[in-house]
Amino acid sequence: MTGTRSQPRGEPFIAIRSALVRQVSQALAGARRIAFINFPDIGNLGDAAIWLGTMDILAELGVAVAYHTRAQDLSIDAILATGPDAVVLNGGGNLGDLWAGQHQAREAVLRQLHDLPILQLSQSMWFNSRANRERFAGIAAGPRDLTMLWREQRSFDEATACLSGSHVLAHDMAFGLTPTSRIGDPITPVLALLRTDRERRIESIHAARSGIAVEDWQTSPVPTDDRIVAASSEAADLHADPLGNLPHIEALYLELARRRVSRAIKILSRGEVVITDRLHAHLLAGIAGIPSVALDNTYGKVLGVRRRSLGETEALREAASFDEALNSAMSLAGTLSRPSTGHREDDLGVPRIPSSPD
Repeated sequence: MTGTRSQPRGEPFIAIRSALVRQVSQALAGARRIAFINFPDIGNLGDAAIWLGTMDILAELGVAVAYHTRAQDLSIDAILATGPDAVVLNGGGNLGDLWAGQHQAREAVLRQLHDLPILQLSQSMWFNSRANRERFAGIAAGPRDLTMLWREQRSFDEATACLSGSHVLAHDMAFGLTPTSRIGDPITPVLALLRTDRERRIESIHAARSGIAVEDWQTSPVPTDDRIVAASSEAADLHADPLGNLPHIEALYLELARRRVSRAIKILSRGEVVITDRLHAHLLAGIAGIPSVALDNTYGKVLGVRRRSLGETEALREAASFDEALNSAMSLAGTLSRPSTGHREDDLGVPRIPSSPD
């Protein structure tokens, strides 16, 4: 699996990251001490990339996190006790009624914190139910300081039409990660990493019949990282005292996120080229210098984000069907030489998370 050309890892990610840093800085509007809501302690490895990119940007901007929580551990009293300049909600693709647990934490913040500025980092919005969308619009309404970033045009247009607050078209927060490399050499020309959850549009069985390797990182046969399992349990104990245990909580979150992003890149690195309908598999492949062909999910966020931020490049492409994606991937496989694999799992950038001032 050798070739003649290499996939450049820096472009266009360096320029996108610089733009995202400016967008977040402007949206924070001078806030330097924040409460951060919704560390994604879930099986989707892409959410760890969102969080890690976000922490890197906040550290670069000198923003201190005074309160940090998972969705299930949210404490409004703890937020109020810290007296933050703003409350910041994690980005992703969970604003709507597809992923209720994470969205409920957002609604709780909007319902109960009317006097603090609230910043929603880059999201996609999707409601299956019009009634649920109207209910959320009612929760977000009222005289409040609310800024919402959107990572693709459809969500921005819909939010501008139906939600109050200030709306900004931005980039996905995973673009906060700096370019890296593969972890290990490819073992197959084409790897199809395809969703097995409720956002699946392409049937994995169709891909399997093509004879290429097919998996999903939420159901990957890679052995479970026992430390991830133990750390998730430890997080619940630490949140019994979220303010007193803040340094331990942040260290634990950082460890979890770095392990999950490393695992994601290890999986992607198995393919010389990756076909995927997972947005962050496509973005992480690009960040790691792995050629990738993107397919859409059920409601258009994958291609929406890549068209907003990436466009078409030689090694980062999109397709309308699996057959088209496979043809595109096979044309790439073997024509791009493998990037250097000197990268180790512990070489991932470690964002410095500023401590909250006493």
